[in-house]
Amino acid sequence: MKTLRHKKTGELKRLNDKAAEKLVRQKHLGWEYCSKTLWKSQKPEPAKEEITTSETSNLSDKKIRKQRREEKRIRHEQNG
Repeated sequence: MKTLRHKKTGELKRLNDKAAEKLVRQKHLGWEYCSKTLWKSQKPEPAKEEITTSETSNLSDKKIRKQRREEKRIRHEQNG
């Protein structure tokens, strides 16, 4: 994986090595390699949902894990 930045717009992309090389070689498109840390600093942080202790106080550890797994599955289906 390579990180690319558009020279004019500043747009960042993460692409596989071959696709990145194709874009960078075509100088008229305006893409250049940049550091991954730049991409990491600009990507949005995922919102973390916390389970309150009142909800989990009467559940066993096994049920808590099952509940978290189900919530994760639902989030994954919604994100596509």
